Amino acid sequence: MDLLQSVAAVLSTVVGPWVLGGDWNCTPEELAATGWLEKVGGVVHAPGTPTCNGSVYDFLVVANSISDQVQSTHLIGDAGLFPHSPARLIFRGLPRKTMVRHLKAPTPIPAVLPHGPMRED
Repeated sequence: MDLLQSVAAVLSTVVGPWVLGGDWNCTPEELAATGWLEKVGGVVHAPGTPTCNGSVYDFLVVANSISDQVQSTHLIGDAGLFPHSPARLIFRGLPRKTMVRHLKAPTPIPAVLPHGPMRED
């Protein structure tokens, strides 16, 4: 849990979406039971097949803001790693279609008015 709290602290400084993958040494269900996913605002994307010794330990956590763009997650069986097999995340194409424009507020113009009426010259 100490490591997860440290990762949560780093993710809180990230501006924009993020993807975090690795050997979590636990199943996606066990990670979700800790409440860490809610803390960081993430969603687990795991392959449908076991990645190590009959369990899914290798998976990815994706920021909520881009989780809907994930098309699928697959096991890479021919990576040459034993006993773990890595996972691959595939995003949908054309991510700019789902981007949202944000309006930037204009810089304020100070209102400096003259004191009294204007002079006639």
